[in-house]
Amino acid sequence: MLTEFLKSIRGEKALWETIITGVDVCNFRLQGNTKDSFIPISLQPLHFEVFFCFAGHVVLKQQWNRVIVVRKQEILLLSEVSSLYSVACTADLAGILVSVDATTAKESLYSLCRMMGDLKLNTFEVKKYMDKQDGCAVIHGSSWVFSTFSEIVKMEDFQKSRYCVWKSVELLFLLSTGTLYPKDKDNLKISKVIREEINEICNYMEMHLDEKITIDYLCHKFYISPTTFKKYFRSIHGQPVYAWLSHKRMEKAAELLCYTSMTVLEIAQAVGYSSLSQFNVVFKKCYTCTPRQYRNRSDSIGFCLFPKE
Repeated sequence: MLTEFLKSIRGEKALWETIITGVDVCNFRLQGNTKDSFIPISLQPLHFEVFFCFAGHVVLKQQWNRVIVVRKQEILLLSEVSSLYSVACTADLAGILVSVDATTAKESLYSLCRMMGDLKLNTFEVKKYMDKQDGCAVIHGSSWVFSTFSEIVKMEDFQKSRYCVWKSVELLFLLSTGTLYPKDKDNLKISKVIREEINEICNYMEMHLDEKITIDYLCHKFYISPTTFKKYFRSIHGQPVYAWLSHKRMEKAAELLCYTSMTVLEIAQAVGYSSLSQFNVVFKKCYTCTPRQYRNRSDSIGFCLFPKE
């Protein structure tokens, strides 16, 4: 689906590579100078796609009015399109698409599994998982997803494509073993009301990254107990509140470094740090380079993980 769409585009920044037999990868960024695009709904038999979203989003509408949205730092796993009647993407979409011909890639994938510690892929379990998702699964909110995108941002472009192939195989393994999300006995007991409340709090935090945010303040503002908040936040997002918030601050800082002329101190303050030295320490821990080095790197590469939205 995305494969045909990207191959039909002209004049966009899209680099196709064949990494191993049967596995093609496209590292792309739409220029953002066109209207939102509709994507043709088609997928060759025994093909599947793994899309790592860096910017923008994809909206998939299914026949029974279910809407799936793939956002920045989320992964779309696609194995079936029969349930879809509309697919569109924003004009600023960017990311890496791993397109796999399962028949041709079978031996290559088995070899890759052996290199990764002799992983055993239970394809039946993967199929069962995807059937429950009607062939369209958005992977997000787990510590594995968080660490995957945290590593991608540190890499040069030529490394990212190969890394995403590696992570695609690892993703299939995690799905086949049921270990992608933490085994939390409370996970199935999270009500729709709790999920919506946690989502509302997350939206608030993202809108106020420049402010001092504490768990006590959030709980007081949203009328939720600290124990309940921390417990269900970790169950939903796979990480503690402050780890999630720190990542969002660093993500915003990286975007500002790439696309504004703000000083490092101004950026630090814009994401909630009054101390420049503390900001530098946290940023370097996240990206393995200082903010200035990150800005210089993005200038030299000409492509940042966090384009303007």
